[in-house]
Amino acid sequence: MNRKRFHNLFFILTIFLFSGCMTIGTVQIEVIKPAKITIPNNARTVLVINNSLTKPSSKFTNDVQKALFKLDTTTTQLISAITTDIINESPRFDTCVLLPDIYFRNPDDLFLQIEWDDITALCNQNNADILLSLEAFGINNSIREFSYSDDYYGLVVTKKMVFTINSMWRIYIPSTKKIMEKRVFRDTLYFDEFHSKDDYYNVITRDEANLYVAKELASVVAMNVADRIAPYWQPVEREFFISPNNNMKQAAIYAYRDQWLDAAELWNPLTKNENTKLAGAACHNMALACEVEGKLDIAEQWLEKAVAKYDNYLSQQYLKIIKTRIKESTVLDKQFGVK
Repeated sequence: MNRKRFHNLFFILTIFLFSGCMTIGTVQIEVIKPAKITIPNNARTVLVINNSLTKPSSKFTNDVQKALFKLDTTTTQLISAITTDIINESPRFDTCVLLPDIYFRNPDDLFLQIEWDDITALCNQNNADILLSLEAFGINNSIREFSYSDDYYGLVVTKKMVFTINSMWRIYIPSTKKIMEKRVFRDTLYFDEFHSKDDYYNVITRDEANLYVAKELASVVAMNVADRIAPYWQPVEREFFISPNNNMKQAAIYAYRDQWLDAAELWNPLTKNENTKLAGAACHNMALACEVEGKLDIAEQWLEKAVAKYDNYLSQQYLKIIKTRIKESTVLDKQFGVK
């Protein structure tokens, strides 16, 4: 997964507004979003283990049973690996380490927590501050009917296989011998490729099909788990104004080139223009330049001016977004130990 840096923007689309008098440029940026929970500030290294499966039977009664066990095994390993990769992309932690082995459980121990002596030993061996453990896992599937209306065929009824993936995770803090969180995730994924369970069982015994399903399932689970504990980059679209004014057009070129300081030098004088529509648009654009530079409070001030000068829906909505980001920044400060 490739999550680009916050300031890396690029042009996506330009659409016309107000009968060509004012146009809107659209760029995509990546903003950092807070994790759902706040890990202790002194925790810099995460250790991920797969401790979710019971020991396999010595014999399988048929190929489907063997394939289903392989699916569970492959999926849990991929979940652990992808979760590790995503956490490593977060600026919150120094590193995230994956133990590649599966720690198979005895059936009687399936939902029990790991012994603290074992946790301490694992963390010491890997210089880790916290342990993120996948502790239980199960896949349920069913066939559901879906219907929709088609102008040519009329009512169309189709069947899809629905996977429900249940996973239980614990976050262990060895320094305090506390479980910070025990949480069950339930994720749902639809597969158009399977229209009956017979289709599924016939295909799942093939290695390439087994791996394909495992990757699809693992990607969904891993994202939700990693984003719960680690702040993450999220791509978002932002819109800004362009007008026939030469400086506005040149500033847009700078913006598309990611030269936001140059663009701001052209927008700033226009914020005092006698044409309130142009001035408001320039204020809106200054807010975007400030957001790119991480100056959210100043972006809010520019948007308040934009709404006052040029009361348009775009600036009103952007102001709400910036206010939300300011609230999130308070949470991020705590998660990064800034305040």
